Amino acid sequence: MKGRVGLRILGLFVIAAGLPMLMLAALSQHTIETTLDRSQAALLSTTAKSQGMQSLDRLRVAEQTLLATNQTQTSPQQRSQPLLAVVSVAPDGQRRVISGGDAAAPLLTQPVSHPLPEANRIQGTTALRIASEKAAIVRPAITLAVRSPQTGETVLGLVNPQFLWDGVDDIPAGLWVCVLGPGAQRLFCSDESRAAEAQNRVRSGTGSPTVWPLFLRANFETQDWSFVVGPDPTLADAPGENLQRTLPIAASAGLLLALLLSLVQIRRTLGPLSKLAEGARAFAQRRFDTRLEIQSRDEFGELAKAFNDMAQRLEGQFEEIESLAEIDREIVGQRTLAEIHARIAQRLAQVLPGRPVGIGQVLGQTAGRVHLVGASGGAPTVLDVDWKSAALAELAAAPSWLRFEGNVATPSYARAVVTAEWPIAAVLPLQWGERCFGFLLVGQREAEDIDDEALRQVLELRNRGAIAASAADREETLQREARFDSLTGLLNRRGLHQHLTDAIQKMATSARALAVLFIDLDRFKLINDRLGHAAGDAALRQVTERLQRCLPPGGVAARLAGDEFVVVLQSTDAAECMVVAERLCRSLNQVLVVDDSAFAISASIGVTVGLEPDIGPEQLLRQADQAMYEAKRHGGNRYERFDQQLDAAARKRLWIEQDLPLAAGRGQLRLLYQPRVTRSDGRLDSVEALIRWHHPEHGLCMPGDFIPIAESSELIEHLGRWVIDTACAQIRAWSDQGIEDVRIAVNLSARQLGSDRLLADLDSAFSRYGIPAHRIELEITEGVFVEQTESTVARLLDLRRRGILIALDDFGTGYSSMAYLRSLPIDVLKIDRAFVKDLETDASALAVAHAIVALASSLGMQTVAEGVETQQQLQLLHELGCDEIQGYLFSRPIEATELTRRIVEQIAWLPQTAAPAGQAPTTNTDAPMAPSGSTRTISEALVATEAS
Repeated sequence: MKGRVGLRILGLFVIAAGLPMLMLAALSQHTIETTLDRSQAALLSTTAKSQGMQSLDRLRVAEQTLLATNQTQTSPQQRSQPLLAVVSVAPDGQRRVISGGDAAAPLLTQPVSHPLPEANRIQGTTALRIASEKAAIVRPAITLAVRSPQTGETVLGLVNPQFLWDGVDDIPAGLWVCVLGPGAQRLFCSDESRAAEAQNRVRSGTGSPTVWPLFLRANFETQDWSFVVGPDPTLADAPGENLQRTLPIAASAGLLLALLLSLVQIRRTLGPLSKLAEGARAFAQRRFDTRLEIQSRDEFGELAKAFNDMAQRLEGQFEEIESLAEIDREIVGQRTLAEIHARIAQRLAQVLPGRPVGIGQVLGQTAGRVHLVGASGGAPTVLDVDWKSAALAELAAAPSWLRFEGNVATPSYARAVVTAEWPIAAVLPLQWGERCFGFLLVGQREAEDIDDEALRQVLELRNRGAIAASAADREETLQREARFDSLTGLLNRRGLHQHLTDAIQKMATSARALAVLFIDLDRFKLINDRLGHAAGDAALRQVTERLQRCLPPGGVAARLAGDEFVVVLQSTDAAECMVVAERLCRSLNQVLVVDDSAFAISASIGVTVGLEPDIGPEQLLRQADQAMYEAKRHGGNRYERFDQQLDAAARKRLWIEQDLPLAAGRGQLRLLYQPRVTRSDGRLDSVEALIRWHHPEHGLCMPGDFIPIAESSELIEHLGRWVIDTACAQIRAWSDQGIEDVRIAVNLSARQLGSDRLLADLDSAFSRYGIPAHRIELEITEGVFVEQTESTVARLLDLRRRGILIALDDFGTGYSSMAYLRSLPIDVLKIDRAFVKDLETDASALAVAHAIVALASSLGMQTVAEGVETQQQLQLLHELGCDEIQGYLFSRPIEATELTRRIVEQIAWLPQTAAPAGQAPTTNTDAPMAPSGSTRTISEALVATEAS
């Protein structure tokens, strides 16, 4: 110990042994304390959650007991454990004790003002209420309530607190639990002295006790309960104090022992240690051929021998690691599977030198490929081998090795390694997951001639080969899934886009056309609605089969989404394309049979033919899509070819959809009013409000252009509210000028009539402008009765009760039905202009108009004729007894200021007042008249004037 090296070693030994021990002691203490804290926190959290879930289960048992009492009308004494008492509250407020006797007293005074769920709703919607806490030690009463939709009766149940909290205080020793309701209201505490602490913790949201919220809003329509669990501080610190006392003593003892042992061992380790250090430095320089020469017979001699053995094994292992790492890099670098297999075959030949080895790949049901290295070594050769589907099943079922001996018993794919010297072919499947991707081949002299170390390396190579094959298969699958639809096997949107891009490039060199057919199934939604989406998927597969049968050679089909398909025809002309479209229409119009149910569907097909090589895939799809919507607009089950007019219409629709939502706010909308004149005296009783849109760039936009677009979305409701508000404001303005007898008719869409906001919007407008409801007339079309007849009639009755008149517009042109006409609250029937314009020339039109007037008269309804433009039409309608006349013969739609002027100045509206038979009618020269002999109607002239 006098030597400086010895002293240095001693000091280093003490530092190396003592410092880690001290650090280990400190770290151990910290780790143990942290572990205890985490264990305690986990215990608190688990306890709080388990107590909360137990209470929730008991609340649900109480709820089921109450629901059973409500539904079966039986006495709840059979389930008296969850509920102390049950009381029934009739709709008139009278209460009846069903069970519980005196215990039902709290339920006889409890108010039932809050909304209660219906008894036939799903579990989780029962109302739960907590009575106010009257004393610190008294638990508040907890009640459940449910209302019967059949009788309107409300059933209240008082939850048994012994049932609800039984077991809540059954928690691990040293813990306490409190249950707090909304606003930190105390419901239960296992230790009442902790109630205030628990309330403070819940209100502040911080603290060591664990707070677990029990979510009750979805099930019981009340705020969450909080389950607070905390430890007993007198017991929580006991383990930590023990550690603080014992760890320093153990650390000091360990340090002293290390010091003593170091003194003993230094004398015996200086020489061998220096040699070991030299060997370690050689290892650090990756000189694994280094060997130690230590002749000692003690442990250092054994250590030297072990060191030399380790050096030999590490030399081989590092070589193995480098080889496997190279294979891994090739797998990650997405090298081809053939290159990876060649690398594995070379390494396999190094692990098993002097024998034939190989790795095989399954290419299909009948073929495979083997990378083979012969017994003499060298570069691997590639052999194509025969394959049978049964061989793959045999490999996949093999637990490990398969061994074949002799050419007769050995399958053809394994004979590549069989020679006279190596008569046995050992086959190891490349298994990954549940799939077999290939096999390793090893020639053997006898069944077990591979040592354990070589076998381990072979298995490592097998795993790399399986991973590489699985990765290649997964990459191929991802590529396929990225381009093909999983349901139908057709190209998906991405695959279609790529195919169109390639087809357009080919079109540039072939000088042939490229056709795109966009297919949308008609009425396909019925299958999903009636049978579900699984049946819809089966139907789509049937449609795919029909579609593929109709494709000509070279045609490609794709499924974009839902029931939308696309067909691409390369190297075709327009005539051939139309033949394919016609064939598709006929095939897809056949009945589909799904789950023994027959469905008649059809297809709307849009066709576009691209001739220019600079056209893009998106442009082709957009054109075909526009043509498809044109076919659907004409009723479906047809095909339409794209032209520039469709493109212009689509662009117009686009700017309408973009600008219409902002039109009202920008002051671009206005209402025009067209008078409706009484037949008898030419008096103006009502006007029809007609909306106009003056776009700053596109000029006047008529309702026929933008109303259908608005009706396809919720925008029609915003427009409808604007029209109602503007019409009510005009009525208010007329009332202020003394005009009290003019009614405004407003058109109402089906979406507006079905909206829950309609009545509130009307009431709000009437109240805001202070006008009576009978000054507004709502015009609806027959189309609103096709669906939801009961709800529609109920809504119309609500409108009628407010005093609003209901007019049925375009009567006779849609879904006319005498049954619904007789039962509907209709005040006015409007004869469509389609009948009025042919009154003079078509006897059937006159007969229909006569029938409508007679029908309305018999049902006590008024009639209004639209589109009156000639004196002869006016005279015929007068003779038929039509009540009011509307048309360009009297006035085009005019501004409110012009209409007000004519009303105030009492300008006559009838251009020619009807007179009794034999008496000449009088003429109003102020009204617009059609010139004698003119072939242009008054409406055409005024439409041109208005547009200008």
